[in-house]
Amino acid sequence: MADDGHHIVIESKKWYFTYSTASGERKPMTGTEDYDATKRIASKLETEASEYFHGTRTARQDRFRNAAAKPLKTHIAEFERKMIAEGRTERHATSTSTMVSSIAELEGFHQIDQITADHVTHFAESLRREKRSPRTIHKYLTAIKSFTRWLVAEGKLIGDPLAGVKKPSPQRQRERRMLLPDEFHWLQEAARGHGLRYGLSGEERAMLYDFAIQTGLRAGEIRSLRCSQLYLHGEAPYVRVSAGATKNRQAAQQYLLRGLAQQLAEYIKTKLPSASVFDMPRERELPAMLREDLEAARAAWLTEVTGDPDEYRRREQSDLLLVTNHTGQVLDFHALRHTCGAWAASAGAHPKEVQTLMRHCSITLTMDTYGHLFLGQAATIVQRFAIYQPRVQELQMTGTDDSGSKWAANGQRANGTLQHTTANVDAAVQSPIRVETRRMQGIGTPRRTTAQQIKSGPVAELADAADLKSA
Repeated sequence: MADDGHHIVIESKKWYFTYSTASGERKPMTGTEDYDATKRIASKLETEASEYFHGTRTARQDRFRNAAAKPLKTHIAEFERKMIAEGRTERHATSTSTMVSSIAELEGFHQIDQITADHVTHFAESLRREKRSPRTIHKYLTAIKSFTRWLVAEGKLIGDPLAGVKKPSPQRQRERRMLLPDEFHWLQEAARGHGLRYGLSGEERAMLYDFAIQTGLRAGEIRSLRCSQLYLHGEAPYVRVSAGATKNRQAAQQYLLRGLAQQLAEYIKTKLPSASVFDMPRERELPAMLREDLEAARAAWLTEVTGDPDEYRRREQSDLLLVTNHTGQVLDFHALRHTCGAWAASAGAHPKEVQTLMRHCSITLTMDTYGHLFLGQAATIVQRFAIYQPRVQELQMTGTDDSGSKWAANGQRANGTLQHTTANVDAAVQSPIRVETRRMQGIGTPRRTTAQQIKSGPVAELADAADLKSA
């Protein structure tokens, strides 16, 4: 309003309009400078409001439309941030998003509604034609399928377009073998006998190899350890790995032998609690470090018999301490973890104990990896049954003739008593078991009908249960 009381009307270059919302409310809006364009906007808003009012359009459908309109790169970036927020490592999140972006680029995806099973299958086929390994194809398909599952969970896609895409079975890139006890001895001696390698002294390398085998920890998990995570002075020394550093994102507690624990206690006593336990070399240098120590160990092993040509020739043909043996199996740093499980299985540990030690997600993985080492235990397991078998020490018969003779061949002796002793599991108590017998009608052999346990004990309970079952 001007000073003289008159209204001043200022012309705007934009058009304005008012439309009715789904609730019937009149809402003013600003259009554009173009009259026809403003009319189209107003008509569109009126149509949408009418669809909402009549139930032919929902907010859920709008979310799908809005998500489909966004560039695919925006969704991939959000997916990467989500993985990091959930505790996945930055390296894993970046690797996964990179694989998704690679598929999108090669198959021409620009919006999420363009992702189809046919296109992803075509990408997998192109990898096969390039002779890429099943493990690599498996990783790419895992990445893109996890991305589409996230899109569905976030309400960005109505359904998962890749639900029916099958991933190939991931084959191991390399077959690792365990380090034999003799090889471990020579490796320790070779490491101690050579000086600094990749920032670690010989004694440190020998301790590192021993630590990796006893704990079964992966290289990255060992790298994450701080001195404050070692508990070396109790009856059962152990190391704790934080959940953020383990592969399955669960905290781990791995135990050590007292001898190694004492070495570690002496080794870290001058370090700060926040210091790394081992000054590990870079990831790519670890295999080279172990390989050089193995080569030095094999050289020392061969040198030991230089005066015996036949033995020297035999050792030259042996796989002992070779980084890669004649069947293609390799010894790398991760093989030390494999050695942990293999030694435990060979020592007679139960498969479930090996699974716990190795922190496998399923017993299937444990048996697939170490099952061949459990087969040799079948014979010894059967031999253990002997502690449950009764040992007859005295067989005394009572009857009308009081002759004390044993059972007649035809089994007609009845109303007698049998007394024997059974060895306890702990060999500490022998539990006499009294068994009464009676003659069954129509059957000439005696049958045990009752069992009375005189002294308690695991074997007596076992025998009692067997009697009741046969009765």
